Amino acid sequence: MPYDAASMAHDNTLNLAPALIRWQRRHGRHHLPWQKTRLELGTPAGGAAVLRDPYRVWLSEVMLQQTQVATVIPYFEAFLRAFPTVNDLAAADAEQVMGLWAGLGYYSRARNLHAAARQVAEAGGAFPQTAQGLEALPGVGRSTAAAIAVFAFGERAAILDGNVKRVLSRVFAVEGDPAGSATLARLWAHAEAELPPEGAPAADLIDYTQGLMDLGAMVCTRSRPDCGQCPLAALCQARQQGEPERYPQARRKKTVPVRAVNLLWVEDAQRQVLLQARPDSGLWGGLWSLPEWPGEVPEGWQAVGSFSHVFTHFRMEATVWAPPVDVVRRAMADQAPASGAEGGIKAEPDALAKALPLPEQQRWLVPSALEGAPLPSPIRRWLQGQVLQPELISASA
Repeated sequence: MPYDAASMAHDNTLNLAPALIRWQRRHGRHHLPWQKTRLELGTPAGGAAVLRDPYRVWLSEVMLQQTQVATVIPYFEAFLRAFPTVNDLAAADAEQVMGLWAGLGYYSRARNLHAAARQVAEAGGAFPQTAQGLEALPGVGRSTAAAIAVFAFGERAAILDGNVKRVLSRVFAVEGDPAGSATLARLWAHAEAELPPEGAPAADLIDYTQGLMDLGAMVCTRSRPDCGQCPLAALCQARQQGEPERYPQARRKKTVPVRAVNLLWVEDAQRQVLLQARPDSGLWGGLWSLPEWPGEVPEGWQAVGSFSHVFTHFRMEATVWAPPVDVVRRAMADQAPASGAEGGIKAEPDALAKALPLPEQQRWLVPSALEGAPLPSPIRRWLQGQVLQPELISASA
């Protein structure tokens, strides 16, 4: 007989909701910025539910993907100041959006956020009111869609973010790699089976969902879980085994490859640094970065600094190089339009001219004025730490 994760989860339902709802109302988080705009609405169950503003819920849930609450809060508040409504966000310039997101990481989220805002604005500014409809928005997956649907519209839907995976893995002692398809199917089945019953008031659905998140963030933490404060301790199979930290089971660590990158330092007469607006897709998509030099660095170039940064799948070891000023001037001149009559002959650009960003991709920035620029965190940190050296100035002096 084939394995049926949903049937097995249903047969092992522990009815977690009542204890979790009580705990959340007494001990959970109630003062997060996205919880502060609430609407008292009637529900099909006849009670009054405290529902949250869909725009703020969506914005926070996207930002919270793979990012901790403390990190998200200042970004969330900055976005609301700049874009009070989804229509404001939709109408914004992409570089402004990326500039406010810079430092939060996983930049495809910002590109998807902007695209989703435009999609909502084109539909009249109203968000879809079901998890299924919300999942059609760019950057909104199954768990994120469910969270928005619960908090903003009182829908009965299951979530499975990182905190919830950890809680359910321990309560049910779920074996296996939590990222594996079979293990994920079991966890989703438990998440669905443990929802408050059909017809439950929206307030219960909201507090149950928030309670799962809060429990994982505050009590059932990755290391040193505080089982003595856990409302589910008596039901937790991992605790009964005496080793809650064993769950979720650790994934095999992969060797992280190292990628050496050479970046260019070019200044103009005003001591502005040349940056490149990167394509929307790929590494640091939509952000500004120091231009990259392909291949080996020619003799005579000066190394002006270096930094290391770990991405999801590799570690970057970057060295920043300043070509000689006369080489930079010649390369910039090679990029300039040919003078004289139309169709005039122009010499073939040298290697540096080919490596420099095209004029439409060029952004010039004073390192002391970085605020609001859409820079990746390691580039921003490196620029902030620079003591500009007079001998590097200037490409166009």
